[in-house]
Amino acid sequence: MEEIWVYRSPWKMVLTILCSALFVVGAIFMLCKGKSVVIAWISIAGFGGSALSMLYLLLKQLITHRPYLIIGDKSLIVLEGKGQEVKFADVEDFHLVNDDLIGIRYVSKLEDSKWEEAGTFGRLLRKFNKKMMGSQESVAASGLTIKPKVLCEILKDRLQQIERT
Repeated sequence: MEEIWVYRSPWKMVLTILCSALFVVGAIFMLCKGKSVVIAWISIAGFGGSALSMLYLLLKQLITHRPYLIIGDKSLIVLEGKGQEVKFADVEDFHLVNDDLIGIRYVSKLEDSKWEEAGTFGRLLRKFNKKMMGSQESVAASGLTIKPKVLCEILKDRLQQIERT
């Protein structure tokens, strides 16, 4: 099977940047009028930070042509943040949590191992994720060049291919 490279959608990123910039402009108007100064500064910091981080991710993707995800024959590789490789042989199931996340249920042996390796905060986070999403880990699936439902189906298909071999 061929590798599938999944990128963040540049159009969705530009839309997010523009929306965030509009909120920053609105907050600046609030400051100029002297109304809700605290809310205005929080909005400037939050939406301004969001716009800058999305702009950074957009420029990085456009310059490096590096995808967000690589779906191979034997694994899913997430190239953002710390990076992560999810081997299909270690996965029991992929499931769509909502329109933003794809949950990863590992085989019980590996899931127990990940639990044991986690520190106190990591265990709390894994317990919370398990209760809220039905899995300890997930992959962000919103704002990509492929719909989350389609991405989940591709991952399930690759998982079945591994099980058949």
